[in-house]
Amino acid sequence: MTTLSAAHRFRDPRSTKYDFIGSILVRCPNCAKVAHVVPSPAGAGDARATLFTPRRLVCRNCGLSRVSTASRVSFSRGTAQPATDPYFGTPLWLQRETRHGWLWAYNLDHLNLLQRFVQAPLRERGECRLERIRT
Repeated sequence: MTTLSAAHRFRDPRSTKYDFIGSILVRCPNCAKVAHVVPSPAGAGDARATLFTPRRLVCRNCGLSRVSTASRVSFSRGTAQPATDPYFGTPLWLQRETRHGWLWAYNLDHLNLLQRFVQAPLRERGECRLERIRT
């Protein structure tokens, strides 16, 4: 009987796209280089920061800075077209078209999770969040 090492096993942390929206890498609408969508300074330190916390789009290359205080967010649906960030509608930096549609990630942590999932020959489901709360 062989045992798979941790590198060959993926245990699903039950993450969702909401777990990765703290910092989103996007294509700058001004210079087409990488830019960041992050919680604005006023909302970043708030322990109650939520999906609707105001966000800033900041490009370190050209200096572009925009603030979104919209109370609506719009997530990309499906893989038939390129994905955009939910706050400004700007194309994501980490995305690529494949023969099965568009593959995308919000940031490097999200990309790392996808990479570990794809590379693992053994994929295990993690316990449900409700189960963790009960124990």
